[in-house]
Amino acid sequence: MEWKSTLVVGVSNSSGFAHDKYRKQVRTMQLIDKQIASNKDAIKKLNDLLRGEKSAFETYEKALESIKDCSCTKQLESAMACHIKRSQILTAKVKAMGAEPSETSGGWGTFANSMEAEAGVFGERAAIDMLEEGEDCGLKQYRELWKDPNSIVSKVIQDFLPKQQETHRVMKELKTKLSAK
Repeated sequence: MEWKSTLVVGVSNSSGFAHDKYRKQVRTMQLIDKQIASNKDAIKKLNDLLRGEKSAFETYEKALESIKDCSCTKQLESAMACHIKRSQILTAKVKAMGAEPSETSGGWGTFANSMEAEAGVFGERAAIDMLEEGEDCGLKQYRELWKDPNSIVSKVIQDFLPKQQETHRVMKELKTKLSAK
């Protein structure tokens, strides 16, 4: 019984202090919850980008395998290397956030498989068309996240969007060049 009266006396004598301390703890917990939710959202978006990057380099790999005498091998290898580097960076960022990075290209992998079949049947022009279409999808994905409020996501987008614009530009130029033949 004695502890109850002491507790009541202690609280009643410093109720303002105890209440302020409680409010600070609640605010801290709310901020932590908000940060956790923000990180989960960032991880999801980074993994979505990672799947796109994995699909891109898989698609380039398949294009290079199926078109042996491609006049644009160096450009394809350079674009593929850029996508590989971005996927490595995204993988490291997701891991650094304490999450599991996507292991596969997900739905984007279907794109790579259809590209392989089409390129094998229709040749270099079809492969470049498919690669340019994939670059266009990637560019759209990065642009949609350009003004993302999450600082982690926006930093990645600021770093990667110019690279995505460049790989898109190269494929678009190759497509135009091959269409003129």
